[in-house]
Amino acid sequence: MLPLQEEDDARQKRIDQAKTFINEGKFTNAINVLNGLLKQDPNDSEAKALLEQAQAKKKVADEQAAAEAKKNKLAQAKANIDKGNTAQAISTLNAMVKADPNDKEAAALLKEAQDKKAAADAEAKERVNKIAQAQELMNQGKYDEAEALLNEVLADKPGDTSATRALTTLKNKKANAAKQTTSTTPVANKKPQTAEEKKETLTKLEKFTTDWESPSLNSLLDCGYFYTSPEFGHFDMIEGEFNKKSGYIKSAYGFVFGYSKPKANGELKDYIRFEINTDGEYALYKWDGKTYEDLIVPNDEGTAYFYKSSAINKGYNSNNKLKIQVVDGKYNVYINNRLIKEGIEFLPNGTFGVMGFFSVGQITQEDLPNTPVVVSYRITDADMH
Repeated sequence: MLPLQEEDDARQKRIDQAKTFINEGKFTNAINVLNGLLKQDPNDSEAKALLEQAQAKKKVADEQAAAEAKKNKLAQAKANIDKGNTAQAISTLNAMVKADPNDKEAAALLKEAQDKKAAADAEAKERVNKIAQAQELMNQGKYDEAEALLNEVLADKPGDTSATRALTTLKNKKANAAKQTTSTTPVANKKPQTAEEKKETLTKLEKFTTDWESPSLNSLLDCGYFYTSPEFGHFDMIEGEFNKKSGYIKSAYGFVFGYSKPKANGELKDYIRFEINTDGEYALYKWDGKTYEDLIVPNDEGTAYFYKSSAINKGYNSNNKLKIQVVDGKYNVYINNRLIKEGIEFLPNGTFGVMGFFSVGQITQEDLPNTPVVVSYRITDADMH
């Protein structure tokens, strides 16, 4: 045991330390020191008084910190709503209302964010439908009607990447059609084309490339789905470059192709998917609307699997080229110029249509809305009809 004087000195030192902590706003530290003193001597009146003071000040400080945190969260939610980032705002406000169901301000903002998101989703759906209609009109050769629809989309949302891409494709097709018309129109002193020459002219392929596109999704509502680019057109060969910036490492991206005519809402009834992920894996399979058919190692389980390949450049921000080529009426597919599979049969009623796509993982796999899913892609070479 310490001599009495030493005990008093040690106690006083801890009392002074607690007072210093209180003056510095370190209330938790002060409370720990004072609880230690009272454990040794429950009747220490000075320590009791200081403990009550520290606890009262901590309560006030905690309430102020909570109020400030709430203020900041509400301000951030408002800013996200104003910027159109309603999914982020809804996530924040849902957490606030769950923590305090009586928080009227958070509840009112949550309803505002939900209403705005619903309106934005409806507008986005309408734009998607118009782009799909434009694609159909384009396939029918009704270029002016398709262009009018795409211009409506761009008037509603300037810079819409899907509409811009589709409009570029339309202009290329329109120009190519004009060239074909010109080349097959007889002119004075020009020898008429033979049937074989006309066939060669009309089946001439159009070289096609695009700039990089980098769609980004961060809403929890996007989880568990895959998203496509506008249709690139009908092809005999197409090569695309893909680069995943962020998102679940196993979620795939690549080409979906060979499908029959999509539904009015753009949904695909069937397709072939050729895809990779950032973990150095690829998959290739058919979907007939009911079951999957793995085209690498066929099985009877109605599913498809990922396979490792040294041809893939692994990791985020790594570029990989996927290529599909029609040879003798069948598909051959490549990763970074390495043949992966040849002689893939067409789907019944399938077309030469092709789109880029990327998948979003489940809620438990993605870090949404904190980390968006971003996959960049561009067409580097293609022979289009």
